[in-house]
Order: sequence, then structure tokens, then C-alpha cells
Amino acid sequence: MGTDPRTARRNAVLAGLDESELAALLPDLTWTPLPSGQVLHQRGQHIDAVLFPLVGVVSIVADLDSDLVVETATIGREGMVGISVYFNSTVPTERALVQVPGDALTMSAERLR
Repeated sequence: MGTDPRTARRNAVLAGLDESELAALLPDLTWTPLPSGQVLHQRGQHIDAVLFPLVGVVSIVADLDSDLVVETATIGREGMVGISVYFNSTVPTERALVQVPGDALTMSAERLR
């Protein structure tokens, strides 16, 4: 069945696509809750899915050592989590975790490629 285009357009990346590009992705987008604190991907571990947040905030953090963590980016409805997959890299150098709860549309990394 896929995702409704109005729901998909709540994310700015998806909203920027033309009608035919978005229509091609809709069957592969799945609604996913984003509970606070959920780790979406770990540094050095394969990314299986990319996320397009609709509500909430995801933090990208670099673990510099056991006591030092630095936030390098925040991603909300204007962005995408797992952008490295688009550039053919499925092993991130940072960790992604939900900072503010919400929801997102998810797509397999394989399908995005």
C-alpha cells in the first residue's frame, strides 16, 4: 500500500522531490516511531535503513573516548538519517540516537541505493 504523499511531504527532503520521484519511493516508506534514547545506528556498524524524520530530533554524536561525546549534527524534519548510504557508504563513523521523540518514515538502505 505504501505511504500517503501528504505524510511523506512532512519531511523536507521528501517534499523536495517532484511527484514522479516521490511516487516511486512511497511504496518503500514505512512509518516508524522514534522513542527518546533509541540508537538508530552505531559507529562502525552496517546501516540497514535510512530515516526521514517527520517529528522529533535525532542527534549524530562522535564518541571521542569513553568519557567524551560530541554532538556533530542534529536532524529533524528537514533532513535524513543515514545520508552516507546515498554516497555508497553503509558504515557510519558516528552514532545516531533519538534526542526528542517523534516519528519518521523508514526505507531500507538497499532500496535507497
